[in-house]
Amino acid sequence: MNESDHDSNVSQFPGGRNAPNGPPGGGGGFGERLARVEAHLEHTATREDVAEVKNLIEQVKTLIERKESTMLRWLIGIIAIAAVSLMAALLRTFLSP
Repeated sequence: MNESDHDSNVSQFPGGRNAPNGPPGGGGGFGERLARVEAHLEHTATREDVAEVKNLIEQVKTLIERKESTMLRWLIGIIAIAAVSLMAALLRTFLSP
């Protein structure tokens, strides 16, 4: 197959393109498309980045759970002290001569 046979088998697209893999209106060689893809990949998160973010989220969840349990212990302690103080005040009021 020679080059003239190849040219006769290729459909011409509007704008002078010979292949459907360029931007509309012609132009946009392979190098330009590759540069756009590489630029896009620079801003795309990799699997390692995603795994690192998931790990950080799990660490934050653990810290929050610890803080919540600590806060719950403080709350229970404060309520217990308030209840004991209230009972002591009531006992003094009703049992005083």
